[in-house]
Amino acid sequence: MSVTGPGAVSSIGKAAALSIAFGAILGLTAVSGGCATAEIDAHRASKGLEIPVKFYDAVSGEPLASAAQPRDLELKLGAIAGGIWGSPSSQLASVPINHERSIHLDFDALSKEVSRLGWYAAAQINQATRRSIRISPRETQFLGVAQWVSFTASHSVTLRVEFNDSESGDTLMLMHFDKPCRLMGTLTYGASTGKEMMGDFDVDIESAGWVWLAGRWDGPRHVVYSRAVAPHPALVVAPPENNIWHGR
Repeated sequence: MSVTGPGAVSSIGKAAALSIAFGAILGLTAVSGGCATAEIDAHRASKGLEIPVKFYDAVSGEPLASAAQPRDLELKLGAIAGGIWGSPSSQLASVPINHERSIHLDFDALSKEVSRLGWYAAAQINQATRRSIRISPRETQFLGVAQWVSFTASHSVTLRVEFNDSESGDTLMLMHFDKPCRLMGTLTYGASTGKEMMGDFDVDIESAGWVWLAGRWDGPRHVVYSRAVAPHPALVVAPPENNIWHGR
C-alpha cells in the first residue's frame, strides 16, 4: 500500500498486474507552478468532466511517444477520510482511460459513493492530519482524493500520477467537504527519508461539494495552496524513462 504525499514515488516489483498509487503527488518534472482552489459548480458537476491524460518522462520531462504509452490503464480514485495526504481508507471509483487518452469524472456518481460509504469515505479531521491542520467548523466532514493507476506489466515499474492544471501548471488535488469551512495549517511528508516536503494551506471553502485545491511551488520542497479561478485539470502519468514499456 502506498502512502501518498508530495514527491512520493512508488516502486513495484515484477507481477502480472500492477497497481501504483499516488494521491496529491507533487514534484513532477514535466509540470510545475501556479496557485489555486475553485469550487466545482453544480452545472459542471451534474454533467461530469472530461479530463485529458498526458504521459511524460519523469526524468527528461519530455512527452512520451505514443508507442511507449501503456494501453490498458485504469484510473483508481480513493478516499482519504478526514485527511489530505496519506493512504486511502476506501476506493471511490475505477475510471477507464479511453483510446482518446482522456477520462470522464462523474461527480454525481462520486458523491453517491461518498454517501454510500459513510465515514469510511468522509469524516471529521483524522488524528494524523489534526497534528498540523485546523479546520473550522471542527465538525466538518471531508476527504482528500488519492489517485493511482492499474495496468499490466511484466517487470518492475515506477510511476508518478497526479492532476495538474494544463494552462497554469498548478498541482491539483480533488477534495470533498460537507459544508463551507476554512482549512489552515502546514503538512509535512517524508521527514523519515531525509527528503521532507511541506505544504501550507489557508483555504476558504465557500460551499459544500467537490473542490479542486492547487499549489504553487515556493521553493524546492515547499508548496503553498490558495484560492483561484476554475482550473483546467489534466491527469499526468510519468514513467521514469521513455522505454519503460518496451518488451511487454
